[in-house]
Amino acid sequence: MGEREFWEIIDLADWSREGDDEAVTEGMVRHLASLSDEEIFAFDDALAEHLYALDRRDIAEAVFGGEEYFSPDEFVDWRCVCVVNGEGLYRDVLAARRFPSPDLYFESILYVPMRAWARKHGTDAESYPHQSEPDYFTYGNAEGWSPAAGVAGSVADDGGDSCN
Repeated sequence: MGEREFWEIIDLADWSREGDDEAVTEGMVRHLASLSDEEIFAFDDALAEHLYALDRRDIAEAVFGGEEYFSPDEFVDWRCVCVVNGEGLYRDVLAARRFPSPDLYFESILYVPMRAWARKHGTDAESYPHQSEPDYFTYGNAEGWSPAAGVAGSVADDGGDSCN
């Protein structure tokens, strides 16, 4: 899946439904359910690639102050915030220009492809047949966690304007 199509799907997030993460992502699910299985799987892989790119020591240290101050699961969910809030925030985080608050999480986006596939096939999400690649879980990006990976900077206060 190309970058433009990926971000167009992400932009279907309905922030007027903030507080109900499944409702926020419903437009993504609905759109993906109308596509082929291969396109759903391609979105899943693109999501994994974007989360993988954010799986870096310098980002973790800038946001959480170091590995001893965060949980690997929370770091995945925090990186989901960086993606679900759109390309602008995602690119800013990659470039260490600004970071969402470390107490924001958006795990629901991980289940969007599964929910879409299940809806398309009239089955449950647990039957989802695809395993996304690459490994986006914390420490999956070995290069991003190498000792040579530097510190990006400190957490920037974005005034809450960019993170829903």
